[in-house]
Amino acid sequence: MQKRPRSVLVVGVGNVGRLTARVHGGEQTYRYDPPLGLDELPAGERADRAYVCVPTPEGPDGQLDLSLVRSALAYAREHVAQVYLRSTVPVGTCRRLDVDVYFPCFMREAEMLTADDEPQQFTATADGSPRFEDLELAKLATNAFLALSVSFANEMRQVGDRFGADWRAAQALLRMDPRIGVGAYLDARGPWGGHCFPKDVTNLIAQGADTVVASAFAFNETLKREILE
Repeated sequence: MQKRPRSVLVVGVGNVGRLTARVHGGEQTYRYDPPLGLDELPAGERADRAYVCVPTPEGPDGQLDLSLVRSALAYAREHVAQVYLRSTVPVGTCRRLDVDVYFPCFMREAEMLTADDEPQQFTATADGSPRFEDLELAKLATNAFLALSVSFANEMRQVGDRFGADWRAAQALLRMDPRIGVGAYLDARGPWGGHCFPKDVTNLIAQGADTVVASAFAFNETLKREILE
């Protein structure tokens, strides 16, 4: 990351926005979030850098809805010289919207609430290394991979139940393989959900991940229906 700027504008103060204000704020940090009634930037004032951290819910076509991102970028560009986009977006968005720097968050939601640091920090620019598209895909693929891991664990638990094997004992053995690792998402605790996994997975399906990722999504939907029956 670059040297901390003197003044920072954080647009959107959900989990990512609050983390950003704590960890990446400047000597003066202003928050802007109209739905929450926040508009702390004084009239006529400009900041050195803006972080756009608005949500990107699932849109009607399966891809992430960028309407809040577009309006947030328009506001930020009126008040700062450099804009960092932190929102999760479809592959190809940053170049299309002429973003300065892409800086997605890879932390778990629970960790964002109290963290005073952000261990994994990756930024991308249009022609740098990584490029926008590389980091956009990495962000989406991370959540999709974790979702697939949970679906895999749920299916292995079903196989174990069918043949009298204990998946908890089996997955402990899997974690001993260094290619898999102790931190792998192998707990079979039912369908995955939350704010990020479903929308990021459906976005990737809409962008062409229509075999392995789509199968994991369909399996997860089946598990949810079975629980409700």
